[in-house]
Amino acid sequence: MNNNKRKRKIDDFRKDVQRSIRQLRRDRGWSQAELGRRIGVDQATISNWESDKTDIPLTKMFEIVLVAGLDCAKQYFSFMSDNSDTQPAEKEPTKKD
Repeated sequence: MNNNKRKRKIDDFRKDVQRSIRQLRRDRGWSQAELGRRIGVDQATISNWESDKTDIPLTKMFEIVLVAGLDCAKQYFSFMSDNSDTQPAEKEPTKKD
């Protein structure tokens, strides 16, 4: 995958995460302050994450998934199921004894 395509995918992923957090929060009827209280950050931090002013640390993404009662593996790795633009890494030849 070339550099520009990778950057676009990263940007798309970040936007998906932002939308997902906002939607998850709204689906549960939580304000930004309530979600923040549940994971130990203030409302402004949640706002910054949702508006892409700051990146969400992986540990906080994990906490959001946990407090929402979601399947962690499904939430974190579902984006990897679309591998149409990626090629599997080539295996290095192994020596046979």
